[in-house]
Amino acid sequence: MNITKDVINDLLPVYLAGEASGDTRALIEDYLRRDPEMAASVRAEAAKSVALINAIAPEPADDHEKATFERIRRHNRYRTQFFVFAMIFALFPFSTSFADGHVTWIMLRDSPKQAGMFWVISGLCWIARGVLTRQRSAM
Repeated sequence: MNITKDVINDLLPVYLAGEASGDTRALIEDYLRRDPEMAASVRAEAAKSVALINAIAPEPADDHEKATFERIRRHNRYRTQFFVFAMIFALFPFSTSFADGHVTWIMLRDSPKQAGMFWVISGLCWIARGVLTRQRSAM
């Protein structure tokens, strides 16, 4: 079989990606030994590719995993805090007192506007928690 420059050019991406079989690697390396001009251009292209890859995806820092873990932990702590505040503000208007065998709804009876404000704040906490949940799923 006659191996032409076009065949080698077709195989170069696989070779440079390191995914070529042993026979393909041997074929390309043998061809590049016989064609020093093409070998020089392949080396130049390989150097550009390595430089581009290093510029785009730098090595992560040594503490990258620790920093990621801390960020997720902080995010989950905020979600939990919003959940707790939402529950407190939602349930506080239902606070009761027991007197003479009757249940009395203190806040709803004495100050319904304040109870409404508590529910509005609770709703905002639920919304904030939902936003944080969506941010986490988008990460």
